[in-house]
Amino acid sequence: MHRDLENGHCFLFDKIKTERGNVNARFKAAEFPCPAELTGTESEMGNLVSQLRAYKSQDPELELLSGFALKEQTHD
Repeated sequence: MHRDLENGHCFLFDKIKTERGNVNARFKAAEFPCPAELTGTESEMGNLVSQLRAYKSQDPELELLSGFALKEQTHD
């Protein structure tokens, strides 16, 4: 991350995942290639990670669809 430019970055939520018992929330910076990652144990941002985890638990499970193929559309 660019510590000197951090206040100018707009971070967008990307994904949340659990690794080795730790919950991590990943954010991507708009127009910059520098992501930010938060863990649920961080004192300042732990509540945000907990809330994102609660939102994820409310997401419906979707069935994976397969066997579809795209074809080129012709214009008459």
